[in-house]
Amino acid sequence: MLLVKMNYIDRWTEARRANAAFYQEQLRGIVRVPEDKPYEYAVYHTFVVQAEQRDDLQRHLLERGVDTKVHYPIPIHLQDAARGLGYGPGSFPVTEHQVRHILSLPVYPELTESQRQGVVSAIRSFYS
Repeated sequence: MLLVKMNYIDRWTEARRANAAFYQEQLRGIVRVPEDKPYEYAVYHTFVVQAEQRDDLQRHLLERGVDTKVHYPIPIHLQDAARGLGYGPGSFPVTEHQVRHILSLPVYPELTESQRQGVVSAIRSFYS
């Protein structure tokens, strides 16, 4: 099955990159968006923004039919599996800050232009 999917990987990657570029252009200055460096080639299996009032924004989006995710709600150093390393709250303050602000937007390859615009409009309406 994966070998069959490999026939589509380039097309899917380009669609995700196009979706990401749209979000970057439309949402810059509203939420913190990933910025590509010239030497990078992100495939955007997720498109993660950092947003003030993240939880309220997520509810706002869901009420408008936009499904989002918080993919990593607990930093690795605070997960049970890492308890033996001796880290606790405050050990990695930047990571802990980001965990409270990250939100993954829809970026799947089949996302239509209308759906992308709907995501952007819903985010803008939240912050206006």
